[in-house]
This record gives sequence, C-alpha cells and structure tokens, in this order.
Amino acid sequence: MRMLEFAATETRFARGSVGSIEDLLIRIRGEFLEMPGLCLTQQQACRLWQMDELTCDGVLGALVEAGFLTRTPAGAFVAPSTSLRSAKALPASRRVKRRA
Repeated sequence: MRMLEFAATETRFARGSVGSIEDLLIRIRGEFLEMPGLCLTQQQACRLWQMDELTCDGVLGALVEAGFLTRTPAGAFVAPSTSLRSAKALPASRRVKRRA
C-alpha cells in the first residue's frame, strides 16, 4: 500500500521545515473536506502545499489509492463526494432532469 510506505517517512517542504508524510496527508484531506469543490492539478497542489513533485505525486497517489480523491478526465484531483454535494446544493429548478 502506497499510503503506508509514505506514512513512515519525512519530507522537507519548500520553506525548510520538516514534517511527516502522515501530517501532510491529514492536512491535504482537511483542505479537501473544508473546501467542497476544490479541484487541483498536481502542479497547483505542489505550490499550495509547498511540496516537491515527487512527494506530491506520492501523496496524491496515496489519496487516490485510498479512495479519498479521484482524477478528473483532465488529470486534476478532486474529492469524489464533491460532485454529489454540488448537485444536491442546486435548487430543484436548476437541476438537470433526465429524460426517460
């Protein structure tokens, strides 16, 4: 399991602070939960959480593997429940009706 491999390691962030991958996973999960609709490319995630590309790839990959994130057809990362929450948040008059 990718997540277990990363959980025991440490990473150095852009500003020189050192933290565990487990802390980073918790932080990223929190951000996606606090901001429904958050959709980030890998490059955006690297900048937002100040990670190098290799660390970012591993962390996002672990969250996809765990089922917390999915990838859009364009390659961005999003929490799967985001689309469900968005659809439920629309007033009934604005929801798309399916034809039988």
